[in-house]
Amino acid sequence: MAPASFAMAMGLACLDACPGLTSILVDKAMDLQAIVHKHDPDDVVGRMQFMEKTVLLELNTMCEFQEEFQCLAEHADLCGSSADEATALSLSHTAGHMQCFCSSCP
Repeated sequence: MAPASFAMAMGLACLDACPGLTSILVDKAMDLQAIVHKHDPDDVVGRMQFMEKTVLLELNTMCEFQEEFQCLAEHADLCGSSADEATALSLSHTAGHMQCFCSSCP
């Protein structure tokens, strides 16, 4: 996703509240593109490898940018669709467990 598309999807109010979110896109966009281009979506093994690499990238990104994800959770009303309460709840729940995900739990 291009930075402009990311800004449109997140909304300017969200980016005003959590300006560090843009750095996630900038830092991780190339990593995600590399994963997408490396694995064949028509191959079952390729799809599984893609899923594994994508989940690891998401978890590593969440841990690297803990403050930004915490801000995103705290401003879920600005950063998500008002109809998307499940996403807001998920972000809040995940943000509450970042310490465990990122350092405390094996």
